[in-house]
Amino acid sequence: MRMQNNSSPSVSPNTSFTSDGSSSPIGEIKRKAEDSDSEPEPEDNVRLWEAGWKQRYYKNKFDVDAADDKFRRKIVQSYVEGLCWVLRYYYQGCASWKWYYPFHYAPFASDFEGIADMPSDFEKGTKPVSLSI
Repeated sequence: MRMQNNSSPSVSPNTSFTSDGSSSPIGEIKRKAEDSDSEPEPEDNVRLWEAGWKQRYYKNKFDVDAADDKFRRKIVQSYVEGLCWVLRYYYQGCASWKWYYPFHYAPFASDFEGIADMPSDFEKGTKPVSLSI
């Protein structure tokens, strides 16, 4: 109520402000050329909303068949190791300076079966890489 009785000009809830401070109705903001992405959106070949999404995901991202349980288990093992590495890093310090996640993509949550039995041992006594130029 107090805001409506204020002497300053009222602003519609459908108004946004541009970087120079001027107002413009939402939906009519014009993007500057440097704000737009010059690259088009990548094509979605996985299509998670359609049947067969898991097969397409593993084929597109890892170039393997989704029926390859051994490979999926390897990805899950590496991912779980990564989670353990991060937790150890934040609570106990770096578990190993040599460990890395060897894939670009994560497994599906539906593949996380029997992870309680997965070991997460890291090489002890490793040192960070020295970048001397």
